[in-house]
Amino acid sequence: MEMLLAFAVGFVLGGKGGSRDRHDVVDSFGAIRDSEEVAAVMMVARSHVGRTLREVADMVDGSRSEAAATPDLVDRVRQLVER
Repeated sequence: MEMLLAFAVGFVLGGKGGSRDRHDVVDSFGAIRDSEEVAAVMMVARSHVGRTLREVADMVDGSRSEAAATPDLVDRVRQLVER
């Protein structure tokens, strides 16, 4: 969120400083967007979204096991071992 705010402020200030400054801000944003760090964050976010969607699909289909329905990890393991 802070990065977006900094980008917006930089863009507005760059607009007042002239055309070249605005291009510098846009180029900097592009460099940040294309960085390895942002790619890693996006990969992790996609993974979390995918896992969440799979869990929601299991809940909707009713194929969620009773072990997964228990929020306590110890109870989950206990139920799985008792099978």
